[in-house]
Amino acid sequence: MSSDNLPFDGPNRVVHANYNIRFHPMPPGPDIDTVIAWVRENGIEARLFDTFDGGGSNGLILECRHVDDLLAFQQRFLDDADRRGWAEDTRGGHHPFRIEAGGIIFTREGER
Repeated sequence: MSSDNLPFDGPNRVVHANYNIRFHPMPPGPDIDTVIAWVRENGIEARLFDTFDGGGSNGLILECRHVDDLLAFQQRFLDDADRRGWAEDTRGGHHPFRIEAGGIIFTREGER
């Protein structure tokens, strides 16, 4: 199911190490067991993290090595409100994106 990373972005040719999306493990989103089962069944290179925003909202971050896996997860489990994520480059930089038409469009910080 996995494909290669999108190799580069922009004039600085930043290599993306992984792709991330934050979601809440409650309907309409999947619970932790469902995510773990999906990752294993599909042979996805991924990690799952707990996240706390300080305002009492708990969530999960799915970090996928390949962008196509993240897109498949979003299409399978999340609704239209969960269409924002970020790529991390090999230097630890974050590059926000939104998901549209089965692909990602990189945005500027705070851009919708």
